[in-house]
Amino acid sequence: MPRIQPSHRGCNLNRPVRSSVTRGISWPAVIVAYFTFHTVYRTALGGALGLDEAEMFLVAQEYRWGYGPQLPLYAWLQHSLFLLTGASLFGMALLKNALLCGIVLGLYGILRTRVEPWRAGLGAASLILLPQIGWESQRSLTHSVLVSFCAVVSLAVLWWIARRPSTPGFLCLGLALGAGGLAKYNFVLMPAAAIMAMLTMPGLRGRIADPRLMLSLAIAVAIVAWPYLWIYANPDIAFATATKLRVQEHLDPIERILRGLLAVGSGLRNFLILPAVVGVLLWAFCRTGASAPAGDLERLMRRLILCGLGLLYLGIVLAGVTNFRERWMQPLLIFAAPVLVLWLLPRITGTGHRRLAQVYAALAALFVVGLPVHFYEGDADVAAPFATLVPEIESRLPTPDTAIIAHQWLAGNILYVDPDLDLINEAYPKVRPDPSGDYVLVWKGPELEEGLRRLSDHFPDRPEWSLQEHEVLRAPFRFDQDETFTLSIARIVPSGG
Repeated sequence: MPRIQPSHRGCNLNRPVRSSVTRGISWPAVIVAYFTFHTVYRTALGGALGLDEAEMFLVAQEYRWGYGPQLPLYAWLQHSLFLLTGASLFGMALLKNALLCGIVLGLYGILRTRVEPWRAGLGAASLILLPQIGWESQRSLTHSVLVSFCAVVSLAVLWWIARRPSTPGFLCLGLALGAGGLAKYNFVLMPAAAIMAMLTMPGLRGRIADPRLMLSLAIAVAIVAWPYLWIYANPDIAFATATKLRVQEHLDPIERILRGLLAVGSGLRNFLILPAVVGVLLWAFCRTGASAPAGDLERLMRRLILCGLGLLYLGIVLAGVTNFRERWMQPLLIFAAPVLVLWLLPRITGTGHRRLAQVYAALAALFVVGLPVHFYEGDADVAAPFATLVPEIESRLPTPDTAIIAHQWLAGNILYVDPDLDLINEAYPKVRPDPSGDYVLVWKGPELEEGLRRLSDHFPDRPEWSLQEHEVLRAPFRFDQDETFTLSIARIVPSGG
C-alpha cells in the first residue's frame, strides 16, 4: 500500500494560490499572542466569578477522584496550576487560555501537514467563527474547552498514525483517549467517529485496523479506571444533573425521537450559523469559479463529522432523549469551520481571503469589547458585590469554624473572597453534613421559604433541620447602583432546637 506523504500544496491544487494578506504572518506567534492577551485581560477585568469559574474554584481546592457530575481532569489541572499561581483568577484564566491556545495551535499543526502556512492559519483561525469557541469559551465554559482540546489532540495522533503507523503513535493515542475520557463524557463521540471515518477510507483503513489499537484502548481504560470506579460507587452524586437530558417517558416513542432529533438540529443551527453565513457571503461575492478536489485530510475531517452525527442520532433514537445542548457536540463540530474554510479558500479570490481575515479580526475585536459589557452590565454574575457581602456573612457566623452551605456559584465566590472559610456545596457536598454540626445556609434572595426549600431538596436525609436567625444582606451591583444583590443567611438547627 503506498505511503501517504505530507504535502505542502493547498487542498491538492496543482498551483497553490498565494494570499498576500496572510503572507509573512507567523501564525503560531499570532495565536499565542491572542490567548496571552485574553489571559491578562480576564485577570485585569476582575470582579466576581462566573458560574463555571466559581464551580471550578470551589472543586479545585484539592485532588479527588470525583467532583460530582463532572469528570475530574479539569479540576486536577486547575489544582496543579493553583499550586504554582495560587488559587487566583489569573490561574483560572491561564489554564483556560492555554487550552484554547492548544486547540488552535494543534489544528494549525494538523493542517500544516497538507497545506501551506497561510491556508493552515486561515483554517485554524476559523474557530473564532464558532460561537462556542470564540465567545462562549471566553465568557464561561471550562470542561467543554478541555474536551475540545482532547479532541484536537486525538485527531492529531490519529492523523500521525494514518500517515506513519508506529508503536509510539498508538501509545500516544492511548494517552489521548484516556485524557479525553476524563475530560467530559461526550468526548467518546469524537474518536469513535474518527475511527469509523478512517475505516471508510481505503488508504487509511489498514493503518487504523491495527492490532496495536488494542494497546491504545488498554492504556485508555487503565487511565480512566479509578475515577470511573468512583462514579460507579457514587451514582447519586456523579449523575445528579442527568435530568438535563430529559427522557420524557410520558411521550409517545415516535414523538420522543422527533423531539430529540429536532433538539440536535437546533444545536447544529446554533453552532454553525455564523460560519455558514460568512462562507455563503464570501462564495457569493468573491468566488472564482475554480474548483479543487478535497485532500485526504479534508475528507477525513468531513467524514468524521458525518459519522459522529450519525452516531449521535442513533444514540438519540435509542435513548429517547428529548433535550440536547449544542456544546455537547463540540468535540465533533469544532472541525466544521476549518472544513468549510479549506473548501472555500481555493474557490474565492485574494480579496475573499482578505475579507475572511478581516472577519476574524472584527470578531476578535468585538469579543474584546463585549466581555466587560457582558460581565458588568446590570445584574450580571461577575458584577455581584461579594467583596462587600462576604465580610457581612463572616460577622454573622456563630463561630469562626461554622461551615457555610451554599450553591456552587455562591460557595465559589465566597471562598474566592476569603479562602479560610469552610464551604460546602449544597448540591454536591463532599461529605453529608453531620446533623449535630454547626452550619449556616446562604442562598440568593430574601425569602425564607427559598432556604427551607433548598434544605428539603438537597438534604432529604435531614428532615429534622430547620432555619433560625434568618437575615437578609443587600448591596448594589458593581456598576449599577440601581440594581441590588440580595443574599440570605440563616443558622441550621434541629427542629425544636
